[in-house]
Amino acid sequence: MKALVLSAHGDTSGLELREVPTPRPAAHEVLVRLEASGVNHMDVLVRRGYPGIPVTLPHILGGDVVGTITEVGAGVTGRRVGERVVAAPVSGCGACELCREGRRSLCLSWQYLGFHRPGGHAEFCCVPAEDAVPLPAHVDAAAAAALPVAGLTAFHAIHGVGALKRGQTLFLWGGTGAMGSMTVQIARAAGLRTFVTASSESRRALALELGAELALDPKDPELDAKVRAKSPNGVDAVLDFIGAETFAKSFNLVKKGGQLLLCGMIGGREAPFSIHQAYLRHLSVKGLYLGSREELEALVALVAKGEVKPHVGARLPLARAADGHHLLERRESVGKIALLP
Repeated sequence: MKALVLSAHGDTSGLELREVPTPRPAAHEVLVRLEASGVNHMDVLVRRGYPGIPVTLPHILGGDVVGTITEVGAGVTGRRVGERVVAAPVSGCGACELCREGRRSLCLSWQYLGFHRPGGHAEFCCVPAEDAVPLPAHVDAAAAAALPVAGLTAFHAIHGVGALKRGQTLFLWGGTGAMGSMTVQIARAAGLRTFVTASSESRRALALELGAELALDPKDPELDAKVRAKSPNGVDAVLDFIGAETFAKSFNLVKKGGQLLLCGMIGGREAPFSIHQAYLRHLSVKGLYLGSREELEALVALVAKGEVKPHVGARLPLARAADGHHLLERRESVGKIALLP
């Protein structure tokens, strides 16, 4: 099969399209022929060399897997050859304390597609059968590639970790990238009031079209005042995937008793933290990544009904995955960057 192989950490010169052996599913796995995958910030981090977590090279990136099952391993029940699926990107061991509690996506020995195990930047990919979620035939493959990583993270933040309620307010840095555009739509479907940033007039117009109530320039010196004009005491939650670059502003935007939801570090890993303000304002600071299979099933249902429509900004052949990396690194991507094998 053809696969995009990471042969060396560093810039995109380490990405090579090669012929490699087609994998065979192990027990309790299924083999998926890819219809689409996608480029995510995690792919960029792993390509550069993820801090503190070694990856054995050569390696196949890609946390998004959308396609059709072509083979099932021993012991697989409930999934069949010919079934169209999208895969939850994190699998668990099934034996640790968190798995036994039913929180498999938080497994202490978690395995993430494209990071701990070979991912979807290939013609075929093996995934645990219990992580394969049925995907209706009418859902576009490239749009579905926005669901496993970007969409699931947004859904998990809003409905899982944040447990936000209809009428509450959510602020998001970057409302038109893959995760941002999904967050705005999932929040709209949940009845939230969403305020976002976007770096150009056209992007701000897109954010409003997707369902944001307010779209601001992230460099606007009056950003805080404009948000508080809509929500005077601050917002119920801020979802921040940028990191150190935006942390202080995010912290200040949260209302007393509100939540700061952290799910990324593309703008830096470490930031000063005011313990005093955190307890004085009764803030909850919560970290999160991705989500559960059950949450992915719920998200697929929203997309199948047309309540959420993933915005695909680029459809690239697998051989041009490096272009997708460049778009992310320059923060030029709009919507999902889908890779088509």
